[in-house]
Amino acid sequence: AVKRWHEKHIQYSILPHIQHSEQSPDHGTKNITPGQSHNNNLSPNRKAANATNENIAIPSELQVAVDPNVIRRVSRMVHQKHQRESMSARQSHPAQVLSAGTTIAKIHAIMRNLGSLKLSDLVVSLCRDVEKLVSADLAKLYLKHATNLEKFICFTKNTSEEVERSGVIAEVMNTGEMKNPGENLAKDVTSMAIPLFGDKNQDVIGVIQVERKLKKSSTPTKTSKVEEFSETDIESLMMLNPFCGLAILHAEMFEQAVLEARWSNVLLDLARTLFENLESTDAVVTKIMSSAATLLSCEKCSVFMVDFETNELYAKVFDVSPTASDTDSDKEPTEFNEIRFPMHAGIAGHVAVSGEILNIRDAYNDDRFNQDIDKKTGFKTRSILCMPIYSQSKIVGVAQLINKLSGPFQKKDETLFDAFAVYCGLSIAAATMFEEMQRQAHRNKIVLGVLSYHAGCSDDELNNFSKATVPTTNQLQLNTPALNAAALTEDEMMLGIIRMFADLGFIHQFRIPYRTLCRWVYCVRKNYRSVTYHNWRHAFSVTQVMYSMMCMAKLERFLNPLEMLALLVGCICHDLDHRGTNNNFEGLKQTELSKLYGSSTMERHHYDMCLMILHQEENNILVNLSTEDYNCVLRYIEQAILATDLASYLKTRKDYADLVKNKQFVWGNISHRTLLRSMLMTASDLSAIARPWEIQQRIAEVVYSEFYEQGDKEREIGHEPAELYDADKSGSLPKMQIGFINFICLPVYESLAEHFSELSLLHETVLQNRARWQEQQDKGKYTLVRKGTNLDGEDVSQSALLKNLAVSKVQGDNAHHHNKASSPQKSKRREAQKGNKGGDSNPASAACSIL
Repeated sequence: AVKRWHEKHIQYSILPHIQHSEQSPDHGTKNITPGQSHNNNLSPNRKAANATNENIAIPSELQVAVDPNVIRRVSRMVHQKHQRESMSARQSHPAQVLSAGTTIAKIHAIMRNLGSLKLSDLVVSLCRDVEKLVSADLAKLYLKHATNLEKFICFTKNTSEEVERSGVIAEVMNTGEMKNPGENLAKDVTSMAIPLFGDKNQDVIGVIQVERKLKKSSTPTKTSKVEEFSETDIESLMMLNPFCGLAILHAEMFEQAVLEARWSNVLLDLARTLFENLESTDAVVTKIMSSAATLLSCEKCSVFMVDFETNELYAKVFDVSPTASDTDSDKEPTEFNEIRFPMHAGIAGHVAVSGEILNIRDAYNDDRFNQDIDKKTGFKTRSILCMPIYSQSKIVGVAQLINKLSGPFQKKDETLFDAFAVYCGLSIAAATMFEEMQRQAHRNKIVLGVLSYHAGCSDDELNNFSKATVPTTNQLQLNTPALNAAALTEDEMMLGIIRMFADLGFIHQFRIPYRTLCRWVYCVRKNYRSVTYHNWRHAFSVTQVMYSMMCMAKLERFLNPLEMLALLVGCICHDLDHRGTNNNFEGLKQTELSKLYGSSTMERHHYDMCLMILHQEENNILVNLSTEDYNCVLRYIEQAILATDLASYLKTRKDYADLVKNKQFVWGNISHRTLLRSMLMTASDLSAIARPWEIQQRIAEVVYSEFYEQGDKEREIGHEPAELYDADKSGSLPKMQIGFINFICLPVYESLAEHFSELSLLHETVLQNRARWQEQQDKGKYTLVRKGTNLDGEDVSQSALLKNLAVSKVQGDNAHHHNKASSPQKSKRREAQKGNKGGDSNPASAACSIL
């Protein structure tokens, strides 16, 4: 830096001495980097001796170094070079040597003071020391204005002020050339202006001006006269110049870094404050205004929100001052405080429409300023800084700072306020979203209350149901997979659930209040939709098979009571609120359920419905469990319901089969037990395939009827359904059933039969049904009667369809089945009803008589 400066501006410098030392064969060159110590452990005499033998090259790091040690070391270098030069000149020029020594000492002393990184202290010290260096009456330092290009900031040792950019100083700042003595002289004043360079690009960062050089008279009676600056003064300033420029540049950089760090901390604190309390948008806006007024030291801050419905700007709290307390800012605004005006009116309106940032120094001289607000509030507006607030690339409000305490708003205020506005937009968006979530939560509670009323159990229904006599297990044939669920009424099926809970000891063991259990069962039944297959009757059938497997295999020997309870509850709730469509259809149609759940869409919805019912106090059958047991049961229930997703089953069935086949199943292994419970849930859910042939055939037709309904819906949205859901392919039903049995059903029943010999009956029934479906396939095209029409063309329910188990594929006799008949069709119907109490009598009527 020194080399470039002196090559460009003056002939006299320390450069020849530096060049001489670099080229001298007698001396080496030693580079000193910033922060490196030099002869720290030597005595002063030894240091002086070493100094005469050292030749120091100016490091390139000097251009950007902030370390004050660099400046001090270079000043020592200057002093040492001139010491060596002066030794040979003392004899011939003793007066000049004395003067040069004094100048070097002064420069050395000045450079010691250039290590300060506080700009205000640095410029004061520099002005004072320069006056002493050249015996000036006044030294001024001019720096560029940070925000106003038409002004300079002028520093002296006592004052600082803004001055217009004009005259000699402006010329020096623009050209980077020194103004020599004798220019712009007054009668008693002479001046000299020297530019300061701060970086490698030789950019001028300031100007040093010295004035009124007075020659001191040796006679006290004589008057001092004005004298121009000498060549020695110019040389002294030139020698000092590069170090002053670097010191000022580094001080400015340091102050900017400190300021940015302070702004960052303030903005982080502000962000934390804004996001800590998001009860309402009004509360957040109030905090924004208070924080902004404090941050930028202004009298008031206002935030106007955009009302897109009325195309207006409004503020429920008009302004907040920095002195507003937290208590005041937390107060809810009233309607009386609200101010509204058209979106295009005033400065705030202009910013809201255009998105332009406005910095107005005199509000009343700006035609856009709306004086009506001042008239309403009695406040006097002087200066305004107005900025839009964005949320998702849309202007949602306008923030307005009023009357900066130290004068007009500056460019740096705009920069800080712009960053602040980003936090404002985020916090307002978060508060708005939080408010909407709260409103939605209130709506959900209202809707849940309505649904609970209509889908729940009324007091009259509960009283009647809880007083009913519960049939025995044998009366309802709950412990056999051959049960014909279609022969039972909905009330009988609900009482059957109560009987299962009682027989397994859950009511006593888990202290379940009986009326709570009755209400829960009733509520679960009501929350099953009247779809073709996945309805309450299917839920009961699945639960009954799970119960029968528990009884046949005596699973209580292997599973703990919590696991048993979770399996039974999981079966009852596994298809809650089923819509008659599968996961693929929900994703294809992009329903709300598919958007809410990522995978196992319907199964997760069923579990959430289960939780919704259990979490109602009057339906909570787990109320007397400990917290640990309660959480454990819910986890088991979730695993059970999610296990009914065939996609999940296909991933895990091989693991279970391998464990059983290789006899590696360990009851103490949690993952093994979880696998078993999942297989039991799948076997129960597919249990229609393990029912006697007449029951299985009719249920299969009902299942495919629901599939075909989904296929019709897929066609409505322009999607061609798969063969399984295509009603035009119903003639291939036996073929599809055989494939379903082979690929899906047989593996789970084979593994369970191998694990528990008592469950081999289910496996054998599946094989028998597969053989019967093979017979149907061999007969040719299959004729399916879809749900909704019986053989006479009458509309009937699924229950009615299922009760006609023995009806032939041709038109049969629809007479009441309790009458005696000799026709083959009626004989088949009586044969299908064997095993039910009463022989030829209606099983539903028999169950009613028991009750």
